[in-house]
Amino acid sequence: MRLHKDAKTDLLKNVPLFAGCSKSELQKIASLADELDLGEGATLIREGERGREFIVIAQGTVRVTRNGKQLRELGAGDFIGEIALVADVPRTATVTATSPVRLLVARSAGCSSRCRRSRRRSCSRSASGYTRTRSDLFSPLIPAFGGAHP
Repeated sequence: MRLHKDAKTDLLKNVPLFAGCSKSELQKIASLADELDLGEGATLIREGERGREFIVIAQGTVRVTRNGKQLRELGAGDFIGEIALVADVPRTATVTATSPVRLLVARSAGCSSRCRRSRRRSCSRSASGYTRTRSDLFSPLIPAFGGAHP
């Protein structure tokens, strides 16, 4: 069963990167995001590779590993890959589905261009102001954001 427009928006509004976005802006970003169903064992993100996708887990669970060591398990409502929206750096971890998953996938071009078009609004300020130090990018866990954020 596909996610309704409001369900996509609800998933996105809980992501700190989009905290300043209006409901209308979130709906526009949600309209650019694709739904993807993957089976258990599928690799969503591979450590060291370049990424251009931001992923919100709608259903299912994933394992986050770095250098082969498990960092965290994530589930519905958690997100990964937001660094790809704001910085051109390699993925900082590998993420593998531990059950069948339904994902909301946004490509960096669509999200960042949507926020850039809204410069007068807080959405663009949230996205452009969302930066981390190099040590943040490689820390094993970032509890303030509630996820591992590869």
